[in-house]
Amino acid sequence: MTFRHSSLAPSNILRQHIARIIKPQKTHLLLALGLLAGQATAADDSHFEWRCDPNGGAWECKEVAVSGSSYDRPKRVTKKSTSQSNTSNRHAVAKPRNLPAAQVDWVQAEDLTSEQRINIAQGCCGRYIEPIREDAEGQIHPGDAPLRIGANSSEVLQDSLAKFEGDVLLTQGYRQLQADKAELDQSNDTAKLSGDIRLREPGILIAGSDMLMNVETGTAKISNASFLIHDSGIRGNADSLQQTADNKLILEDGSFTQCEPDSNVWLLKGSEIKIDQNAGQGTGKHVRLEVKGVPIFYTP
Repeated sequence: MTFRHSSLAPSNILRQHIARIIKPQKTHLLLALGLLAGQATAADDSHFEWRCDPNGGAWECKEVAVSGSSYDRPKRVTKKSTSQSNTSNRHAVAKPRNLPAAQVDWVQAEDLTSEQRINIAQGCCGRYIEPIREDAEGQIHPGDAPLRIGANSSEVLQDSLAKFEGDVLLTQGYRQLQADKAELDQSNDTAKLSGDIRLREPGILIAGSDMLMNVETGTAKISNASFLIHDSGIRGNADSLQQTADNKLILEDGSFTQCEPDSNVWLLKGSEIKIDQNAGQGTGKHVRLEVKGVPIFYTP
């Protein structure tokens, strides 16, 4: 993350590798900001870090010695190709964020490993494969992990309110969020994001234009949403989508189907559809089933 502020002239203060760490506890927003300057530690049990606080319209930064080891950056891991590899989908996270969710992780059958082909759903010609997280915190529950934020620019508006713009990336354990803009309010643990949003959690991908999320509980509401459930191959769209704390999706004026991104052989639509990912079941209101674009069933 790069701070852009007229008073921060010395480039050696910020440098290129800056990590923002905001603890889940209600700590002062700026006291949780560790600026890793890439310097050697003074001793095995201590290190240096930069701490910044607002001073009027400027920033006041100073280098301080801190006990304990410095943050261990995740190491780059190079793995040999195996049946568990991500095949051609390894770089899905880098695909344009304006794509619907279903167009991000789809892999044709011929590009899958032999093991992945075994689990292709009947009638489908491929599978949705989610990228493998290889960083140290990729398998940790968000409630047990710090919130890390990166962006092209940032601004602290109040003690607990910060604004980020440009290739925003929020990670908290296995949860990952990308957006054009984000506002983080630590006083009520909420994050407001806008502009080509992409939310990833194990087994699910959601895309949309605007999102309001409770960082502590993981509940979220997304506008103009598309979603994908990897294991079942279920994908869909909704004017508004809610993700609940008990792993349910609530679609308002939504629809869903299965298999490859551009195939809508069958489509289930409804004014409200609830999908329980744990139970593998769904309920709906004013639901109609379409086959090849022709309505064949309706129930209130």
